Amino acid sequence: QIVRVVFYNLENLYDPYDDTTKLDDEFTSKGMKRWTFSKFLVKLNHLAKTFMAIGGWEPPAMIGMCEVENRYVLNKMIYETPLKKYKYRFIHYESADARGIDVALLYRPEVFRVLFSRNISIQFPFDSLLHTRDILYIKGVLFSTDTVHIFVNHWPSRRGGFTESVPKRRLVAQTLRSALDSLQQNRVDPQIIIMGDFNDEPDQPAIRDVLKAEAYTTQTTSSTLVNLMLSKMTNLNPATL
Repeated sequence: QIVRVVFYNLENLYDPYDDTTKLDDEFTSKGMKRWTFSKFLVKLNHLAKTFMAIGGWEPPAMIGMCEVENRYVLNKMIYETPLKKYKYRFIHYESADARGIDVALLYRPEVFRVLFSRNISIQFPFDSLLHTRDILYIKGVLFSTDTVHIFVNHWPSRRGGFTESVPKRRLVAQTLRSALDSLQQNRVDPQIIIMGDFNDEPDQPAIRDVLKAEAYTTQTTSSTLVNLMLSKMTNLNPATL
């Protein structure tokens, strides 16, 4: 069976309410964005229509996303937009990100049954005050037959300069690689999907050398991470999922 899996950066999906524990003042009615409830609802409905269009005749089974403020905005999306008829559910954990934006996964329960989920927090040994988004891990079953392991990411941005930010993304890549190694040691050929906004090009060292994601070739084995974007860049045919 064919399953459609989507990842989308929601570009600051904030509610219009001030949270004193987060740097979200910009997205309030008095903030620089003049973020009102009506603007928030318009954005929600535009996103819902985008996801429905991506799905074509069949809505996506899973939608990974980043730049989500909280569970409130996700509940609004799945219950109060055109997406409500598809009965999506979501998985979300609050992270330590200073701006209060996290990753999440929307999924259709009739297609994907969640068995387990957790957040993988990131610790920067070179800066204990630095915080970023967690990696979201979900284990579930597709169509009651195939067990799939999903990792949703939003790696540190290039703010402050590309060279200065490289060690941050490298550390997140190492954290993810460690989780993958543990998974592959304890499972025989686990089915893995890694999605996200990596704030890096597909051929950058954090993805190529640390994560060890490669372009698809005729020598690709079942244990190899296939970098679909790199395959696209190099005009090679990606693996059939």
